[in-house]
Amino acid sequence: VVGEITYYTVKEGEYVAKIGDKKYEKFADAIAAVDNAETITLLIDNAESVTIKQVAGKSFTIDGAGKTYKGTITVDGNKRSTGAETLTIKNVNFLAEGQWQSSIFAVKNTYVHNVTIDGCTFTGNDAKQAYGIRLHHSYNIVVKNTTGNKLYDLVYAQTVITGFTAENVTVTESGMGFMMPYGKNLSFKNVTLDVEGAGVGIYNYNASTATFENCDFTAYPPVRLDQKNATNAYSLTFNGTNTFAGSDEWLEVNGTDAKFTVTLNDPSLDVHKT
Repeated sequence: VVGEITYYTVKEGEYVAKIGDKKYEKFADAIAAVDNAETITLLIDNAESVTIKQVAGKSFTIDGAGKTYKGTITVDGNKRSTGAETLTIKNVNFLAEGQWQSSIFAVKNTYVHNVTIDGCTFTGNDAKQAYGIRLHHSYNIVVKNTTGNKLYDLVYAQTVITGFTAENVTVTESGMGFMMPYGKNLSFKNVTLDVEGAGVGIYNYNASTATFENCDFTAYPPVRLDQKNATNAYSLTFNGTNTFAGSDEWLEVNGTDAKFTVTLNDPSLDVHKT
């Protein structure tokens, strides 16, 4: 364990969350009770880890209401990659004090889908050994109006992620910003990074695309593309005005035969290969 962990103790009879006028002493009980189109609102700071299993016909919202949450929200996609149901997590102040804790975790091989994280903060520990969001086999993930600090990564895509958007996101004092080795169809818009390692790291395990628009990265390097497959071509597009600093090359491509294309709609940028 890194640092000193403060545990929140919920007193008997103290309510943790509510749905409408109905209050619950356990976060998990509120998740079990929530119905389609309803909102679970957190009432106090707490550290109860919970699991959400996505099911047909049930879309709902978790509103943290600015409370501090030290647990992990685990999402099980129920192997419904094409499901229409949605999950929104907003206004939660996540605090991951445990070593290598993930504040939000997508279960492997369950195909988590249609998740939006909006207006949240993710804070790790002084050792920067925590993840904000750790993803496996996920579809249509949106992170917006969100900040990260003292993390290893804000987002780590450990297996194939299809459809990922980051918009109005800031990450500071962290190891990296977005580690997306298996990312497909990625979009970064109005993202600000000030991190020690790579800003956005992509491997070409898949032939796909990533778009950057009006981003400001101070990172080493700001954008990194690593060759992992000799045939998959990855397409990078830069729109608007992007500011990249922190290393000699703003785009680092590793692999002598790496196949990639770069479209520059930002006249301030040029391309080098290392």
